[in-house]
Amino acid sequence: MGYGGFVNIKNSTTDLVQVQLGSSKCMNAVGVWNDELIAPGSTYPRQYIEASASFPSCMNTESYLNFVLAKLDTSTGKYTPLGSFEMYERMNNWSVENATTDITFTTSKNGDQEVINIVLS
Repeated sequence: MGYGGFVNIKNSTTDLVQVQLGSSKCMNAVGVWNDELIAPGSTYPRQYIEASASFPSCMNTESYLNFVLAKLDTSTGKYTPLGSFEMYERMNNWSVENATTDITFTTSKNGDQEVINIVLS
């Protein structure tokens, strides 16, 4: 068991956006990540992620999860890359790094779990 958080991703762009999970290290994600499209002005269904600090190989290291974003071209039905970012957990502190698209990142504590809000702009 590690330190977890609920992730909310809001789409403030004018595009239909798909969220996919890329590489990860010592991080578990729960939910249906690759199946949903986020409409403009909408928020992705809340998903849960957790750092895997209970595994011996993960006890003294950072955890991260890579998010890959694509926009749907409604005229062709094809996805085109929009960007990516990595979410890190280090010693119960969350951060977003290596973002290749415009995002805003905030966190707040709700009991034992972090609430992580990401806004795509």
